[in-house]
Parts: sequence; structure tokens; C-alpha cells
Amino acid sequence: MLWVDTDGCISAPQYCGYFISSVTKGIQSAVKNAVLSAQAGSFKGGTYIGTLANGGAVLSPFHDYASKVPASPQAELKTIEAGIENGPIQTPTKSPV
Repeated sequence: MLWVDTDGCISAPQYCGYFISSVTKGIQSAVKNAVLSAQAGSFKGGTYIGTLANGGAVLSPFHDYASKVPASPQAELKTIEAGIENGPIQTPTKSPV
């Protein structure tokens, strides 16, 4: 199964053997960026949209399944991730951006 919001193998390590991976919100990255921009005097507030490119959405490592997930799907996921980050693969959004 997939865990959401945080890396399940870190949040609930006793169940790591059940998680193929996790889809995380990148909350740590968002908070870190907000704090650093506030410190630098450039924090503008407003709506934060987490993306693959800004670390706001992340597919966690396969942890216990790393050796069980074949290389070709892992490579395909990296290709898709790069396509989303760089723009060739568009993702629909309902956000106002």
C-alpha cells in the first residue's frame, strides 16, 4: 500500500514492510522555505502550492521494496517525475494559479 502525507516508514516504522512507498506533502520543505524567506526579509505570505519541483510533493523511497520493484518501473517513475517538473507532462489543478 501507499502511505500519504509523510514517509510511512519514518512515521510508522513498525508497518514499513507494508508500504511500497509514500506520497508526501513536503511540509518540512515548505516550512523551511517560509522560515528562511522570513529571515531574509523576502517572505510574501499567500498561498503555497507544493509541487515536485519545489519539494512540496514527493514520492518517498521504496524502502523495504527497493529490491522488489523492478528497475524499469523505477526508471519510468523518474522519467515521469522529470516530465512533470520540467513541463512536458502537464498535471491538472483546481488551484487558482
